Amino acid sequence: MMNVEWFEMTDLKRRSLNRAVWVPLCASDYLISTGISGYVGYQSEYFEAVAIVVPIEQKEKSLSLPWHAVQNRGGHRPWINEDRYIRAGSFSAYEVTGLYPVLEQHFDGDEPIEWYLEQDIVLGLGLQKRNNEWISPEEDRLTVVKIKRNEALDPVSLDIRMEHLRDYLCAKQAGLLVATFRLREIVLGEEPQLEWNNGTASEEQEHYRWQGRVVVIHEGGMPFGGKIHYMHVGRKNFDMGEDVPQYGEPGEDEFAHESGELEDKGKKLFRVVGEMWRNEWIDPGEVSTRIRGDRIESNVRFVVDGSGKTLAGCALEGHNGWLWFGSTAIRDFLKKPQGVLKWYTAETGGTGPKSSLSVHFGVNELGHINVLAKDIALLPEIYQKMWVGHNIPPDGGVCKELLMSQMEARPAKTVAPEVLLNWGIRKLQEVSITHLGSNLLRKNPLADTILTNIHRFHGDSIDGICYLAKELTRAIIERIDMSLLRQLDPNAEKNLKSIKLLEHFLSSFGHDGRRMTSSLVAVYSLRLREAHLPSDDWQEALTILKIKPTEDYQLVAKVLITEVAKSIFQIAQAIEGWQIRDTRIE
Repeated sequence: MMNVEWFEMTDLKRRSLNRAVWVPLCASDYLISTGISGYVGYQSEYFEAVAIVVPIEQKEKSLSLPWHAVQNRGGHRPWINEDRYIRAGSFSAYEVTGLYPVLEQHFDGDEPIEWYLEQDIVLGLGLQKRNNEWISPEEDRLTVVKIKRNEALDPVSLDIRMEHLRDYLCAKQAGLLVATFRLREIVLGEEPQLEWNNGTASEEQEHYRWQGRVVVIHEGGMPFGGKIHYMHVGRKNFDMGEDVPQYGEPGEDEFAHESGELEDKGKKLFRVVGEMWRNEWIDPGEVSTRIRGDRIESNVRFVVDGSGKTLAGCALEGHNGWLWFGSTAIRDFLKKPQGVLKWYTAETGGTGPKSSLSVHFGVNELGHINVLAKDIALLPEIYQKMWVGHNIPPDGGVCKELLMSQMEARPAKTVAPEVLLNWGIRKLQEVSITHLGSNLLRKNPLADTILTNIHRFHGDSIDGICYLAKELTRAIIERIDMSLLRQLDPNAEKNLKSIKLLEHFLSSFGHDGRRMTSSLVAVYSLRLREAHLPSDDWQEALTILKIKPTEDYQLVAKVLITEVAKSIFQIAQAIEGWQIRDTRIE
């Protein structure tokens, strides 16, 4: 069944690009293509778009530009006009000047056409090219511009987010003309019943023109009843057998020619076509926060006191107090490609989705995160939205060490367990190189990434503790160089694994290897049981770590990291005092 409204494009006439999320800057795409052209059942929809950045004062003139004037079929190379150099992508016609935001380059042969996004847009919005997308690293790697390609890898559409486009247009004090062409077509075996006058219809409004028509064709696509006149002219009496043939000006009797007409005899079919040409204008935004640096009032509201009162924007910036967040905020930030967590004292540090957006935080007695309200209010709105999802009402007071730093200007002289662990591992590696001749922990390209993921904020459940144990296992236990230990301790049983082998090695020169490695044993026990840890085994693991039974899982995580760090330091000190033997690795 043929849908007349589809050809008349009723749906498209109602739509406005100004309400769209994505705006086409350039397009030449078959949105639908089924069947074989010229045969019953063929259906297609073709869309073409060309955008031009135009000064605001030229808005009305640009909306009157004809379709043929905005197209540029030959690419956008620079050119010379009366000794004046015209930069690539420049547009000038019908008293309208501007530039194409997408530049098209053509190559000889089978090389695909290439499209380039105007560098002012790329640099101004801080975009980074990733395959067929331009992302914004400053906005959590948000895709701002995207290219669609066909099977031949030719680009067929390039779209930009409306929000970012308007930011650019505002800074440039310009608007965007988007000229589009749409064609919808279908081939039928019977004449369609349409209320079109003699098979044609048209409509013209201020900024668009539509026309529809029914074309009678032969099967294959030739106009029905149409004829083709042909003429053939060639030489005769030309000796093609000569080794070095030549030709000259032919005489009248040396021409051979014939002419005639061809008529298609194929089946009678009906091609129904709807076409629409449209010009639309995208106004610039009211502010340009990305390029011009305009500041806007944020609408992201945060709870600031026990009554549930919320503040946003300037009111939040002027609030002389702190905000409370769940520890899940830090876990979410560390999932970002550039997420950061660094420690200043045992209970304070810096965190955020990237280093340049890191804020000073503290961990209070209940394990909640405290941050100055002003520090959050000064973040770009998109990052405030990342924080607000973890905002909670005040509970547990403000971190004492954070107050010491921000109010008394006397930072606590304490060290976070996470930092101790990193120091311990570095110390162990240095001592191992000096006294054993090789790293006790094998090098691993992912070691730094794994260590970053070892922190107390996994401590929200037994499952989280088990996950932390898995990361500790990857960072330490799985990296123990057993071949090195077997060379250093040839008397060790051959079936001993990493922890037992290390225990035997430490005991072989007078240390309590069992005690030194007990925390690693507990960690590995938790690692093996993962999230399915029975309650009695959980209590046994706590006993090994000298942790009293508690539901404060963040405390458990801190103690777990601390005990492992202590073990690493003890092992390093033992190796440092080890008497060099003949088995030392050279």
